[in-house]
Amino acid sequence: MLSKVVFGGLSLLLPFVLITPSFAGGKGKTQIVGLEAELDPVGVAIGTDAEGESDYRRQIQKGAVKQERFELTAKVPIPSPALGITDDTTAANADVRVFLSHDGTPATIYAICYLAFTEIDNDGGTDTEAVYKVDVRNQPGKKGASRLHEVHGSCDINPSTATVDNGVPVVAANDVATVAVVAPVTLVQTDFLEGVYQTD
Repeated sequence: MLSKVVFGGLSLLLPFVLITPSFAGGKGKTQIVGLEAELDPVGVAIGTDAEGESDYRRQIQKGAVKQERFELTAKVPIPSPALGITDDTTAANADVRVFLSHDGTPATIYAICYLAFTEIDNDGGTDTEAVYKVDVRNQPGKKGASRLHEVHGSCDINPSTATVDNGVPVVAANDVATVAVVAPVTLVQTDFLEGVYQTD
């Protein structure tokens, strides 16, 4: 699997204003596509406090995409031996990815995102979690051209090819997000979170 180059540069995203469907289709109107998924434990994570959530937004104006954003947050309890995460060091070095598909099967995967380790969170208590995020955005740049901003992590939106195609995945209702830890060297994939995107 090809490694990813994650670019910095935190950027502001203009707020989205939801338009009701009856008004969204008119000429010059702004249409918002909004989807979200709650990620629940699967496989070896069943019975643990692993959790996550994801959100996708696309703003369309005059028939053209003006801006879009995909983000996902996954939280893994420490320790989670079945995922190879036993302490802060292994948490920081874990290769956590989300596989986006149309039906949850490998044959329909259309994007793979590489999550960035962002923090160790204990909420001031005794329970400790490793937090991983991906946040990628297409936003208007100079002269109206769209620019990719990779705030956390990165996404390959065409994983079926040998080249890396960084971008913002286009998510549809009923698509599936499967979050996994991928082992070094062997590249064995251990799924631990999964959720289905629905309109919010």
